[in-house]
Order: sequence, then structure tokens, then C-alpha cells
Amino acid sequence: ALDLYKKVDNLTGVANVASQMGLLQYERKNYGEAERLYRDALEHFRKKEDTEGEANLLSNLGTLYYQTEQLDKAQEEFEKALSLLRKMDHPLGISGVLSNLSHISESKGEYGDAYAQLNEARKIYEQLKMPREVETIHQHIARLDQKAGQSLDKMRSELFPGLSNSKAKSNQFETKIGRNDPCPCGSGKKYKKCCGA
Repeated sequence: ALDLYKKVDNLTGVANVASQMGLLQYERKNYGEAERLYRDALEHFRKKEDTEGEANLLSNLGTLYYQTEQLDKAQEEFEKALSLLRKMDHPLGISGVLSNLSHISESKGEYGDAYAQLNEARKIYEQLKMPREVETIHQHIARLDQKAGQSLDKMRSELFPGLSNSKAKSNQFETKIGRNDPCPCGSGKKYKKCCGA
């Protein structure tokens, strides 16, 4: 089919067939061949000035690079796709690419970027009335919260070794607040009439 489209100079046909063949090679984990076919299809979509096809191929390349742990290349391709999709005002494509970018940010430990990308994607899915996708984003954010917390705990323990142990020990010797003592919240009332009520 590819040769036939090339003979009749059907650029869209060539691009679509190369893209589909690239997807097949990707599924077979023949990443080098998939990349070659994606690049070939991308070139034909650009010649045809098919912006949506170009954005899809850039996204496919981003996915391939993410799968092969080439995070910087993946991010670059996804950002190119995102730029095109924003120009086209293609909300569904934008939200999908933002979600993909959040995985890269998460892998790099850039949790703030991942949150921002996920929140933007969530808002788009809400506007499009896509509750499943919104729920998927909420679940991803919950996992991200957990990862970010673990990362923060690890960083604290590396920067301040023994702090967590000394903190636990210091809690053992804290004085107990009596009912007639001033409330620690700063209200000026007795503990029993304020927070201890």
C-alpha cells in the first residue's frame, strides 16, 4: 500500500500508512523501526500541511521516547505537539498531551510541573464532560501526592540525618498541657475553656 501511495504521489496516504506501520512496529517493541516510520510519516504530514497529523505523530514520538526512557526527547516532542494543538484549539488533544507530559515531569521528580499539567488536563476534561478521564486524573494526582511526600521525606532524611529520630524522642518529653494552663492556640483563654473543651 505504501508503494502504491508513493507511485501516485498521495502524501496523505503515504503518511497514514507509514504512521500505521510505525504503530505496529511500536507494539512489537521494534522501537528503531517505529521511530523511522514515524519520522517518515511526520515529514509527509508536514509537506501536506496537515497540522493534526503532525501533532499526532509528534505525540507518538513522545510516547516512543518515554517508553525507551529518553525523557528529554519525549518532553520535546510532546511540547511541540502541545504547541500545535493549542494553535488548533483542540481541547481533547491538549488534555491528552498534558497528561502524557505529567508522566515525564513525574519521572524527572518535577512534581510541581506534573501537578500543573494534570490540573489543566482535568479542567479540560471537566469542560468536555468526561467523568472517567477526570477520575483518572484525580487518581494520578493522589499517586503523585504520595510520591511527592515520600520524596520530601527522603530529602529531609538525607539533609538532616537523625532529625526524624530526635523529633520522635523530643515528643516523649513534651509537657502535658493542664486544664487550667493558657491555651497554646494563643487565644488567652484557659485550655479547658478553649481547645480542651
